[in-house]
Amino acid sequence: MQPGPSIGFLIFARAIGTWGAVVGVSMGFGPLVGGFLTQSVGWRSVFVINIPIGVAAIVLTALFVPESRAAKARSFDPLGLAIAALGIASTTSWARASTARISHLLEEPTP
Repeated sequence: MQPGPSIGFLIFARAIGTWGAVVGVSMGFGPLVGGFLTQSVGWRSVFVINIPIGVAAIVLTALFVPESRAAKARSFDPLGLAIAALGIASTTSWARASTARISHLLEEPTP
């Protein structure tokens, strides 16, 4: 007789299932809610709606996600921080430059 899955595996599977469910629901309702807000309130409302969603996420995480601590504390990683910051900065600057290059294609021609 083979033993069943470990407790760690079951916790991991439940976490992945919960994450998948939340992503699925948000992918379905996000565009619907965004379209409704854009048409009824205005385009800025799609940014304002993220404030209560973010607060709810923080509160729910604090309530339901248990604290996990490694047996040995990790040290500060300045090289990793610098590489991550460089990657994020280069991505945003590339996106900004790309948008500037194609923005003329989105404008309506003037007669």
